[in-house]
Amino acid sequence: MSLLRQRHSARNALSQRPQSLPVDHNKRLPRAPNVHSQYSHDNLILFILTIAAFITRFYKLGTPPSVIFDEFHFFRFLRHHLQRQFVFDIHPWLGKLTHYFFAVLFRLRPQPSFDIRITNLYPNSDYIVNRAVSAFFGVLCIPLMYRICRELHLSTPVSFLAACMPLFDNLLLMESRFILLDSQLIAYIKLTLLCALRLWRFARSEYGSPRYYKALVATAVSTALAMSVKWTAAVTPFLIAVVCALGIVFLERPLPILHSLLAALVSLVVYTIPWFIHLKLSVNSTPTAEYMSDAFRQTLHGNTSFPYRSDHNVTFFSSLYELHWRQFRANRRVRTRHPWESRWYEWPINARGMFFFIDQVPDSPQQQQLARVLYLIQNPAGALWISTAVLTSIVLLLLLQRYRTLLSPKHHVFRAATVARFMLAGYIFNLVPYMFVERCYFIYHYLPALTYGQLLLAVMVEALPRTVRFIAIALIFTTTLAAFIYWSPWVYATPMTFTSHTKLQWMPRWN
Repeated sequence: MSLLRQRHSARNALSQRPQSLPVDHNKRLPRAPNVHSQYSHDNLILFILTIAAFITRFYKLGTPPSVIFDEFHFFRFLRHHLQRQFVFDIHPWLGKLTHYFFAVLFRLRPQPSFDIRITNLYPNSDYIVNRAVSAFFGVLCIPLMYRICRELHLSTPVSFLAACMPLFDNLLLMESRFILLDSQLIAYIKLTLLCALRLWRFARSEYGSPRYYKALVATAVSTALAMSVKWTAAVTPFLIAVVCALGIVFLERPLPILHSLLAALVSLVVYTIPWFIHLKLSVNSTPTAEYMSDAFRQTLHGNTSFPYRSDHNVTFFSSLYELHWRQFRANRRVRTRHPWESRWYEWPINARGMFFFIDQVPDSPQQQQLARVLYLIQNPAGALWISTAVLTSIVLLLLLQRYRTLLSPKHHVFRAATVARFMLAGYIFNLVPYMFVERCYFIYHYLPALTYGQLLLAVMVEALPRTVRFIAIALIFTTTLAAFIYWSPWVYATPMTFTSHTKLQWMPRWN
């Protein structure tokens, strides 16, 4: 009977409403996050950023219709590839082959009679296709930046601000509007970092799942793509490898060695593909073949010093090794000075720019002679904010290390400090090679470090108190946009008087 009473009492207890429990009607229970709403939010912002990036990159893309600065080199490489001629360069080949692939896709024809010299007019409008290639990768840089920040769990306003920094950065914008490689480089670096962040997230929450392995392979592939454009991308794969090997920053424990070896193997295979294509296209000889060995030159048609031999025993891997060795060697021997070169310590303060193009507008009044100028600088406001963030982060991280015992180990500042250290390391390590190697450098070499500086700025803003954070976002966005508009004539070659151009030269070495 006692057992039956207990069961009956239990049923009554379960059926009773908890009306007797005290309820605080002024306190609302937290709502579950609306994941669908958040995705819609992000998709809308990504759409807006992509449209803005498209407008800024493709506006007046054909202006000027002349060869500007390093277009001299890359248009020549393109012509050699289209004519199946060997060409030698100090950089890997993916970036140049990308221009070649789009030229083939749009059925562009080489112009052997065209004298490729700086300021010479292009013979037709075909050059716009290859400028559009750079612009396309420049567009990709903006939504990738937003996705990286969201993957870092930064708030939507801060992520939007971070994406606006490269959107309105004169340096990346100009490099994205001409037949150059740096927009591809930065796009692949950002893609690599985004894939790595996803890999580390899945390693914490879904280790061993299909999404984990997809992220692992995606990180390996994007690493190879970045390294295949320029070797200056090496800092990002290095940092990723350190995090994976030591299990620090974004990981709770190291990734298995077998997984790291798998990623390395995938990267190596993908990395060799552009070299294979380049060698397959290298059928005919050119004067640049003199950089190569006698045995290699015998694999090329039209070489008068060493006639072509069909029975040569030069393998792909021997050519791959020789190309790497001779390109590294040629890179180390670059000692030529240039009037527009700058030093690494000038880049953070935007002290030195470089001329891309200058041309007087014909038929303009004698009293007010107009000129079109392309002058490469960073966004001055953006450079100021990023340098401030770098210096502030160094000071705060040192103070936090000294007084860390005064805070709870679970304090949110430690999470921000961990991410800030990673971004600061990326910023500094991207500058280190330029500190110790004596050769000619230009301001566009600062772009990889600048990318990490922009992310560091976003992390620092996110760590601010809520009210101060929104003030900082408004101030940084407004000043960066205003500076972009003010110096936009140097981006789009807007005709202005020489007096007006002089007024834009705020720094002594912007000459």
